[in-house]
Amino acid sequence: MTSALVVLISACSEDVPPRQSAGVELAPISSFADPAWTGSPSANARTADDTIIATVEGMPITRTMLERELALRGDGADPRAVLESIIEFELLARKAFDTGLYTKDVVGRPVAKALVRRLIHEEMNTSLGHEDIPAEAVEQAYGMARTRYQHFEVFDVVDAQVLCCPAENPDACYQDIFDNVEERRNHVADCFRTIEPMWETLRSKVQGAKTKEEFRLLVDSAFLDLPPPEAKLTFRLDPKLHEYDFQYDVETAYDPQFEVIRYQVFYKEIMDGAKETWFGSGRETPAVSPVIRTPLGLHLLFIGDVRPRKNQPLSDPNVQAELRERLFPQFRSAKFLELTGRLCEAASCQIVSENLIPLQHQGP
Repeated sequence: MTSALVVLISACSEDVPPRQSAGVELAPISSFADPAWTGSPSANARTADDTIIATVEGMPITRTMLERELALRGDGADPRAVLESIIEFELLARKAFDTGLYTKDVVGRPVAKALVRRLIHEEMNTSLGHEDIPAEAVEQAYGMARTRYQHFEVFDVVDAQVLCCPAENPDACYQDIFDNVEERRNHVADCFRTIEPMWETLRSKVQGAKTKEEFRLLVDSAFLDLPPPEAKLTFRLDPKLHEYDFQYDVETAYDPQFEVIRYQVFYKEIMDGAKETWFGSGRETPAVSPVIRTPLGLHLLFIGDVRPRKNQPLSDPNVQAELRERLFPQFRSAKFLELTGRLCEAASCQIVSENLIPLQHQGP
């Protein structure tokens, strides 16, 4: 008998049929003769050629039952260990039944929760994949994030700047001091003459910076003395550090790229200054620019990185994979709400949203 059982168990590990869905009666059974004990009668009914491989107090355990449990446990499951667990569970269940512990509160609700989690796992983790996201949703996401995949060179910059005139029109500066436009212009010019040597000094102090953090630290330290209090008061100076990035076609001049739009922040002097500094360093980073003068003030740029241009179309497999990865959590949440809404409508129930949250994020 033992050798025959081993043969049967070994045979069951091959050609295991796929798992089948089976309805389960959640209400407590009246006896172990009830077919609901092993699930749906139609799914578990023994056929003439379904070999009995063990019995537990008269309850047959068949090859079909073992094969179904093996399939549930996935590849690599040990048939003997699975059979032993079926027998052990059957014995424990009978003991619970005999002692009156088999009630809806003790058994029914945990079983119901387990079935719900299994359903969520099957529908949300096993059956649902990135490939199920509609193509139009991926296309829309690509349009919203196009600059991530199609752009010119992107300059990552820290700008140590001081503005002699914070107004867009220099003639509008210092109106509260000078009524005469010529006097305003002269005052702005004096500011530039006073500050430019100081920014050259600043450049000598930060020339060796290798990281943005080091550049910031050196500039912050220099700002304790530059500009001096008298110059700050005379020209109302407020030196600052700004970090930003911009994309720029380094193979084309500034004017053709921005013949319509003019950036107050990204003046031609800034963008060309960054480009020429990068070219001058052999297209290596980091690099510190010469002192750059714009209509507003003086700038010293630390170019931390220049990301190369991209031209990845929507059809690029890497783009598709990245977009679907980013979209999947939102897509899965929508499908989860759709599933629960459909089930609740069929069962005439009411959805309690806060109770759905842990289920929605139930992992494999």
